Amino acid sequence: MARIAILGTRESGKTVLMTVLAKRYQNRVGNEPFLKAMDPRTMAFTEKNWHRLTVERDWPPLTPPGELMQLHWELEHAGQSHGMQLFDFAGETFRQVFGKHQLTDPAVRNRLGTDPSCGPLLAELDRADVLVLLINLRDFINRNNAPDGLEHLLENQWALRGALDYFAPRLKNRIALVFTQIDQYPELVNGRRMWRDVLREHLPATQIADIYQNLSCMGVAAVPETELAVGADRQPFLRPAANFSSWFLESLMEFTVKTCAVVRADEEDREAQRIAAQLLADEQRAEQEAKECKAKALQSLGWAGGSLVVGLLLLANRNDWGGLLIIGAVAMTIHGAVQFGNRPVVRQRNVPPPLPKR
Repeated sequence: MARIAILGTRESGKTVLMTVLAKRYQNRVGNEPFLKAMDPRTMAFTEKNWHRLTVERDWPPLTPPGELMQLHWELEHAGQSHGMQLFDFAGETFRQVFGKHQLTDPAVRNRLGTDPSCGPLLAELDRADVLVLLINLRDFINRNNAPDGLEHLLENQWALRGALDYFAPRLKNRIALVFTQIDQYPELVNGRRMWRDVLREHLPATQIADIYQNLSCMGVAAVPETELAVGADRQPFLRPAANFSSWFLESLMEFTVKTCAVVRADEEDREAQRIAAQLLADEQRAEQEAKECKAKALQSLGWAGGSLVVGLLLLANRNDWGGLLIIGAVAMTIHGAVQFGNRPVVRQRNVPPPLPKR
């Protein structure tokens, strides 16, 4: 099963994106990927948030700080099935953990691991197979003019850079940078340049575009069509339009399918190595037991040879019965030792479970 961590700053659109992605691929359509909810929590998460977006025409609530959201789907595509577990935590927690600390320092990581507010979350992240980092350009464009000023901007930038520094050595190319809500920046969507260039222009301090040159970069808009409305507090806000569509979800799903297949192949390779190591250990144990059996047989033959000499001496001194008994015992010992030394070593092996079908 591929464990996919979705991280991003506050209001980067994690909940909305996961909801729309699940609804977009909940039906089998030709050769497109198919997402099947695997537990009640996942189904409830999708349907309640979808109802909020399409019927109530409002946005889902933000994930509370300290809360860990875990969702489980089965991803089917091209005749293959992949278990897929998505989890994320509050954007504010992400900024606090990665924006203010250098987790690549083992001492810092161990200290935060004992903090009840973020320790369990970091433990889950350490088990992730794939990382999706969501970037809302609103956190960076003209942010130094906001009331919280430059400090908040730098924390957001280091949160992204710090997360990559922490995960990239282990996950390598199983990381995607996803610009969300790109409908709010039409000048960036008109195909005039690559998303990596957007990183260089609007997040220059992170140096992500130059340090991590093999990362997948893409832009999506889960709910690009909105309309102006007035809330209960008489303040205007943008709400989801009726029958909204989505932009570029195919790119994100293509990345998901590819990385799930890579994780599956890695799991099968590790399982094959485990089985090979176990079989080799069984063979070595069998060989050792065979050597021990032969050593015991030779020891018995040595004892029998000494006893034979004693029997012959008794016969020579006309102690016929004693000599015959000893010689008979020696003959039986030699026969048993030969049989024991030549017997095959039968060992019941623990047969590994078969690899799951791909």
